[in-house]
Amino acid sequence: MNWANPWFLFGLAAVAVPLAVHLFNLRRYRRVVFSNVRLLQSIVTQKARQKNILHKIVLAFRLLAIVLLVLAFAQPSLLKEKTTNSQTEAVCIYLDNSFSMSERHHSTSMFELARQAARDIIRNHPPGTRFCLITNDPFRPLFFGNGESCKRWIDETTLFPGAMNLNQIHKRFQQLLSQQPAASKRAYLISDFRRNLAQGPPPSAQNEANTHWVQIPV
Repeated sequence: MNWANPWFLFGLAAVAVPLAVHLFNLRRYRRVVFSNVRLLQSIVTQKARQKNILHKIVLAFRLLAIVLLVLAFAQPSLLKEKTTNSQTEAVCIYLDNSFSMSERHHSTSMFELARQAARDIIRNHPPGTRFCLITNDPFRPLFFGNGESCKRWIDETTLFPGAMNLNQIHKRFQQLLSQQPAASKRAYLISDFRRNLAQGPPPSAQNEANTHWVQIPV
C-alpha cells in the first residue's frame, strides 16, 4: 500500500487521548449500607454491566473515527505505483509567494500567474511523478506527494512577508532531491526574479541542466 502523505500517519498517536479519558473516567462506587440489599445488588450489577458495554462501544467508535480521519489525510492507495528507476521522477517547485508578487499584470496578480504556472508544471508531468512545493514560509513542512496533493498545497499557499534568496533555494533543492531515489530529478523556480532574487542564479546552479527558471512577467 502506498501513502500520498505518510507524515499524517503520526496522527495515529492521537488514539491515546480517548483511551486516557476512558481510563480516568472509571468511577469508584461508594458503598452504602442497607438492611436488605439483595434486590438492589442485582439491579446495580445489571446496570454496571450495561454501562460498561456502552462505554466500550463509545470508546471503539471514537478510536475508529480518529483512525479513519488520519488515513483520509494520509491518502492510502491500493494501486502499486511504478517505482523502477526508468519510470520515476522527482520534481521540486519553488513558488515565490513574497509580497512583490502581489502586483498585477494586466487584470491578474503575478502571484496567481505563478500559481497557474505551477499547476501547468504538474499537468505536464506523467502520472506517478512525486512533487515537493517550496515557498518562502520557513515553517511549512516539506515532503513529496502526488500531483493532486501538490495542487492542493498550491491552492493553500498565500503571500508571505519574507523571501529566500537564490542560494537558499538552490540548497533546499539539493537537500530535498538528494533524498529521492528517482532516476530523473527536476527543479523549477517560479518568480518575478526581483528584490531578493535579483542577483541572478548562484554559480553552482548556472550549469544545472535540470533546474528551470520560470519568470512571471512584470
